[in-house]
Amino acid sequence: MKQNLKKSILKNGITVLTETVKSTRSAAVGIFVKVGSRNENKKIMGTAHFLEHMAFKGTKTRSARDIAEGIESTGGSVNAFTSKEITGYYARVLDTNIKSSIGILIDIIKNSTYPKNEIDKEKTVVIEEYNEFLDSPNEVAFDGFCKQMYPDHPLGYNILGNKQTINSFEQSKIKEFVNKNYTPENIIVSCTGNISHAEFLKCVKEQLSDYDIPNRNIPEVKLTDPVKKKIEESANISQTHYFLGRRAYSYKNKDHYTYKILNALLSAGMGSRLFQNIREKYGFVYSIYSFANMYKDTGVFGIYVGTDKSRIDDINELIWKEFNEIKNNSMSSSELNKIKKQYEGALVFGLESMLSKMEKMVRTNIQFEKFIEIDEILSSLEKVTLLDIQTMANELFLENKFYYYLLTPNKN
Repeated sequence: MKQNLKKSILKNGITVLTETVKSTRSAAVGIFVKVGSRNENKKIMGTAHFLEHMAFKGTKTRSARDIAEGIESTGGSVNAFTSKEITGYYARVLDTNIKSSIGILIDIIKNSTYPKNEIDKEKTVVIEEYNEFLDSPNEVAFDGFCKQMYPDHPLGYNILGNKQTINSFEQSKIKEFVNKNYTPENIIVSCTGNISHAEFLKCVKEQLSDYDIPNRNIPEVKLTDPVKKKIEESANISQTHYFLGRRAYSYKNKDHYTYKILNALLSAGMGSRLFQNIREKYGFVYSIYSFANMYKDTGVFGIYVGTDKSRIDDINELIWKEFNEIKNNSMSSSELNKIKKQYEGALVFGLESMLSKMEKMVRTNIQFEKFIEIDEILSSLEKVTLLDIQTMANELFLENKFYYYLLTPNKN
């Protein structure tokens, strides 16, 4: 499954990535910035996300309608996202419209004007997005768990910010955030589809060679340890939302493939241990899953449960039973092989879209500063052994390292 992956770096530091796929007429183009909510402080929480919205509100030569119709009128679609460490602007297009579409995305990065009248309107939009978040108790609970795991640190902030910070945004603050963070060294321009690297590189050079915001080398907030072992909060809800977890591995950890398989063992699909041994066997829950969120210098492993509060102790006992069985090497070779195949299948299926391929290409370059082809990933997964899983389980599943968060129904 050989991939045609190429990388160039412009003189100003902007990275250009392509994967040429000649067998398709669709393509994905994107601009990814190595900036997210962890680049904020308490006073400007939500700025990265708000900026992502405002980038589509007009440039020096295009209106908001021009931006949308410039891609959608040719059969494409355009969107964006903000995470803890990355902001992405991307489009799915026909291969005949790659150059025009990346031109529009470059324009919104380079020339957005962030009109004052649009800022006021977008505040209302983002506050409604925040209200939607507040109506999702599992997300509210996860937000509380993140604050518990990263106290007084941007990784514990809500990506949306809060109503106070959202209402405080103004044009000068948005431009200041761009000038501090949207530096060439933080920008990756990418394309996956029926395009040659040379053609795409030439197109990007023509429009971004003069992009020269100086690198600021802004120091990041130092990580601090969690303080509160258990937090219980309440809301006007019907179900208890329970998280247990601990600080864990960054994506630079040398055993991250073992980590992925271990997480999949617990939570990948209806055959996973948590699903079979807690939901199916006892009927205690509707939703239960594990997660392994990895950042550049830290990470969080955890389990989420949605259930009745009266069952929390029983479920917690069952979860630790699963942890301890893995620590004691209860996993068979056939179970390990099944999990590997399931994970590999999900990985391969996910890369059938140009957008997924592009995002994978960009993320591996951000994380490891190189291309990692699908065959290399599959080979690394195959090398994970039963002993690897047991060793990591004994390192990870230490009860004194775990923290607990509950969002419970109000008593009334």
